[in-house]
Amino acid sequence: MRKLNEEEKERVYNEYLEKAMSYITDGLIIPPQDINGLCRWIVYGIAPGSFLKSVITNDLRGAFSNADIDNMHNLFAVVSFMYNKAPAGCWGSEERMQEWKGLANYMESPDGT
Repeated sequence: MRKLNEEEKERVYNEYLEKAMSYITDGLIIPPQDINGLCRWIVYGIAPGSFLKSVITNDLRGAFSNADIDNMHNLFAVVSFMYNKAPAGCWGSEERMQEWKGLANYMESPDGT
C-alpha cells in the first residue's frame, strides 16, 4: 500500500470540504471560519485552532471558552459533523488527536498499490 499522491489528497480534501460546506443539522451549520480547519485536520492532520482542538479532544468546557458567538450557536453542528462524517480515529480524546496523522496517510491509493 502506498500513500496517496498530491492529486489524490486534494480530491479527498475537496470531498470533505463539500461535505462540511453542505452540512446542516437541526437548522445549524458549520461556521464558515471552521470549515477549512476541520478539513485540514481530517485529511492532512494539521492541528486547528483552540476551538476546534477542544471539539476534537472532546473538551466541552474548552470548546465553550474558546468559541466565538458563531461557534457557540453552531457547536452542535460541528460535533454532529465530526460524529457522523469524520473518521472515528481523528477525534474524541487528546490521545486520538496526538496519534492522528491525517486521513491521506491512512488511505490506500485508488489503484490498490
